[in-house]
Amino acid sequence: MARPRRKTFLLSELKSFDTIVSELKSMPEFEDFDIENAVVSIKQRKPKYTAKSENIETAIKNLKKHIEKHGTDKFAELTKPKSKTWEELRRNLKKENVSFEFKTAGNTNKIQGIIFEKDGTKINGSKVDRECSFSKIDRQIKDNAFHALQEAERQAQEAGFTESAVETISAIIGELNMFTLLNSPHYDATLAEYIQALQARRLQKNNI
Repeated sequence: MARPRRKTFLLSELKSFDTIVSELKSMPEFEDFDIENAVVSIKQRKPKYTAKSENIETAIKNLKKHIEKHGTDKFAELTKPKSKTWEELRRNLKKENVSFEFKTAGNTNKIQGIIFEKDGTKINGSKVDRECSFSKIDRQIKDNAFHALQEAERQAQEAGFTESAVETISAIIGELNMFTLLNSPHYDATLAEYIQALQARRLQKNNI
């Protein structure tokens, strides 16, 4: 990846020069500074990194190789593209005798990382590949949950919000409840708002 570019120019080139100078002069910490000849330096923002399913699959292979190197004959996939909750991921991994635990900050429930274990071997996900970090997997799971809700709503609309379609949405909402609880370490505002809107539409249909 290319290094971010940096642009440098004189503060006096800005249209708001007088306003900025006036504000800076009013600040005691700039009393001995040559504000009129100040130079502004702006660094280009790095592109936002977005986790992709194909990258996660590559990370899974890297993690498997890492475990095998330490004497374990097999390691399951780190995450399933269709996992939409952490419990679903836990169930999938359990089939391969793989478990995981979260690392939290002090005595709080704020999650800082994830550790995977198989056959007594523990590995910090973020040390294997950045796709294996808690934040990347958590984002992928939440994206999967959002898409699952969208698909359920689409199918319900096509079916005219029949009783079975509404029950399907209700089941998914119940499964994703952890994302709506403010005191949950997995709370997600976007998912919570979407679920709340779905619940409101579901009630409207039931009252028709």
